[in-house]
Amino acid sequence: MNIQVSLNDVYTQGRSAEELQRAIKESLTVRNYLEAKISIGKLAEILGMKYMEARDWLHAQGIPTSRMLPPDLEKKMDDNMKQFAKELGV
Repeated sequence: MNIQVSLNDVYTQGRSAEELQRAIKESLTVRNYLEAKISIGKLAEILGMKYMEARDWLHAQGIPTSRMLPPDLEKKMDDNMKQFAKELGV
């Protein structure tokens, strides 16, 4: 699908067309993630990242990657993902 959109300068902030295209892709992908329409894995695939990169990127953006988990379970999940990635050599 190809859609043309007009943007006010307040949104572009001097970005090139390529930068805007990437920003819009990221924004829509993150919105789909936040609305639970896609998983972190799908977000990673769309944005050309590995799972752990996508998770870390989301954290850097201030976006939580777990939904309503107790802190101890969050730590266990994080430890398990690190171990799993290490075993896969990722």
